[in-house]
Amino acid sequence: MNEWKLIFDNWDIKNQQAREAICTLGNGYWATRGACEEATQDHGHYPGTYIAGVYDRCERIIAGETVSHETIVNWPNWLYLTYAMDNGQWFSMDQVQVHIYRQELDLQRGVLSRYIQFTEPKGRETILQSIRMVHMEHPHIAALQWTIIPLNWAGRLHVRSALDSMISNGNVERYREMNAKHFRLLDSGFHQQGWLYAVTETLQSHIRLAQGLRTQVSGGNLLLQRNLQEMDMTIEEFVLDIQEQTPLQVDKTVALYHSRDRGISEPLEAVHHSLASAGSFEQLLRSHQKAWERIWDMTDIRIQNRPEDQLMLRLHLFHLLQTASPHLTDLDASLPARGLTGEMYQGHIFWDDVFALPFLIMRVPRVARAMLLYRSRRQQQAGAQAQQHGLQGIRFPWRSGSDGSEQTPRFQWNPYSHHWIEDHTHLQCHQNAAIVYQIWKYYQATADLEFLQSHGGLLTLQIARFWSSLATLDAMSGQYHIRGVMGPDEFHTGYPDSPTPGLQDNAYTNVMAVWTLQCARQVLQILPDYSRQQLMEILSIDHTDLEHWENITRQMFVPYHEDDLISQFAGYEKLHELDVNAYQARYKDIRRIDQILEAEGDAVNRYKISKQPDVLMLCYLLTVTELESIFSNLGYPFSLKLLQKNIAYYQQRTTHGSTLSRVVFGWIHARSDRSGSWNCLAEALGQDVHDIQGGSTGEGIHLGAMAGTIDLMQRCYGGIDCENNVLTVNPRLPETLEGLAMKVQFRQHHIKVQISPKSLRLDVSAGPSFPLVINVRGTRHVFGTPTQQDFPL
Repeated sequence: MNEWKLIFDNWDIKNQQAREAICTLGNGYWATRGACEEATQDHGHYPGTYIAGVYDRCERIIAGETVSHETIVNWPNWLYLTYAMDNGQWFSMDQVQVHIYRQELDLQRGVLSRYIQFTEPKGRETILQSIRMVHMEHPHIAALQWTIIPLNWAGRLHVRSALDSMISNGNVERYREMNAKHFRLLDSGFHQQGWLYAVTETLQSHIRLAQGLRTQVSGGNLLLQRNLQEMDMTIEEFVLDIQEQTPLQVDKTVALYHSRDRGISEPLEAVHHSLASAGSFEQLLRSHQKAWERIWDMTDIRIQNRPEDQLMLRLHLFHLLQTASPHLTDLDASLPARGLTGEMYQGHIFWDDVFALPFLIMRVPRVARAMLLYRSRRQQQAGAQAQQHGLQGIRFPWRSGSDGSEQTPRFQWNPYSHHWIEDHTHLQCHQNAAIVYQIWKYYQATADLEFLQSHGGLLTLQIARFWSSLATLDAMSGQYHIRGVMGPDEFHTGYPDSPTPGLQDNAYTNVMAVWTLQCARQVLQILPDYSRQQLMEILSIDHTDLEHWENITRQMFVPYHEDDLISQFAGYEKLHELDVNAYQARYKDIRRIDQILEAEGDAVNRYKISKQPDVLMLCYLLTVTELESIFSNLGYPFSLKLLQKNIAYYQQRTTHGSTLSRVVFGWIHARSDRSGSWNCLAEALGQDVHDIQGGSTGEGIHLGAMAGTIDLMQRCYGGIDCENNVLTVNPRLPETLEGLAMKVQFRQHHIKVQISPKSLRLDVSAGPSFPLVINVRGTRHVFGTPTQQDFPL
């Protein structure tokens, strides 16, 4: 089995859209789904081209209300390429008899290829080969190549290459009442130097996009070349005579720029210069492959003797790296929940970056920094959100897009009941703690004090102010409470029969608020005196505020029941148990039991059932030592025995309705149940390829879960993390893993890590300064020079 190639060896129109998402190619700046070149937007196919950080808004009537809706934009399709023989029908997979079909996503080279051998209705047998790339070195360029081989015929061929501006947003069926075309065609035509172009503009955000397309044909006798405009499709058509067994080659190169790009005068002019210097398809392919070679050299994670799992892990790495590529450093963008592979969640930014940052900061720290800057640029809007809630500091939204305003929709469609139901997930605010968590991890791994002074410190302190004003003191008990929120589990939006959504004292939220306040004090200690004083003055923070923060870290309420079970939220123990077996017998798949219950006239808020880990998410982000310290300061019991009881309790009450669920359980079980941990990871590795989440992969891959599997390999099984300004390595391989190898970067030192069940090898290369301290299984080791050292396990 090839550990670098994802291969589909049959044509399956039913699964085509899932394959399109999985086979998306991108470079951080933009991406194109793996749709067939000859396809237009119809029931079985969905061409999609998306640009990072580019959104548009529109208004729609949903459930009788006018709602604003912001989405990532599906731009004109540059792939379109087809042919017809002797004025016959344009080529379509639906109209031919397929003998051989093979589609390959080559992860190592970053290319998508197809090989098809087929017979048309008139008995003409043909081979069609294609290969494409979205260039990883030149971020504004993409290219594809077709080779057509007539096996038993000769004749006249019409070839059409186009920019299809008839495209619209329509990838997600449940958004059908919100779907729309988000751009208008301003101009299109044909440049004197032999390429066609289209200039489009978004309807609300007024972002102008210029695309230029150069098509070159070789191998036949060219009879006619003409340019056409059919509705919003800008076409170049070639008429040729071709001979039996003689290949015809068609090369397409596209360049695109938009009006918010840096370093350009005007988008169409930039397209012109880019196409003029692009080079041939072969030249582009070579430089593209070299760029991917450099990326893989510093990011690959190798697992021994498990080729299928290795392939799936590399697929996840591939999607993360082509979304959070080095080109992201120049952009105002972050990590959409579905990457740039589809329109589910409208390209919004949630908290998926918390699963990706630990990997990125140890490979491409400048990309991690850029993702944190996306948040920093939206502080003003986050401050306005806090003020709207009568709070201090900044409150980042659950779903963010162009400007950082809350983009959670008012309603969500329930496919079981065919109702629009209110969406209260905007009540989640734990993502604010996740942002501070990322800032802290970034600083620990990089020692980037300049970032902490200019951005990270301000963000951390402002979020700390938010938590301190959200927590209210109960004078009777002397404890602080947080009300009106939701935790990571999106099933529970409120209390049974309560007219007001929101929960009191979600344990995960309360504990992470405490952790944030503790972290803020550490940040203040790290900052130089001048920076500390300046920040405290700007934010009007004084010692009274710091004492208040300290009080919260010692007096925050955490709900328990049965003495040693941490309640997901206050009052959780009063909920009913759900007869899971009965519902599984009736519905088979109960991952979205919330929708099933709503369709029955019931409500999931009445039951002890969760979509994904909530309380247990604490174990994913924080170490047992950190949790013991926090709970001890608060006066609550916490131990490994207590933790194991909580794991067993909540696992029985989790439906895994989120793709993140298996990742978190894989982490939780790593120490006590290594076999169970690996089973969770194995399921998580195959979630998108096997499309196990109710057929949702076609709407976009699940990038957070993909990043989570990578994080699990690095920080959990590899035990590679940073704590207290020191790199820590404490491997815990599951029994099914014979070996694990990767490269990491810690404070500009490059370290090769090789792990087997019985040994650990660290190869430390030159860095900016020595000595370098690495904590190996609890023991500090000092590396004074570049060296290789082995440790028994």
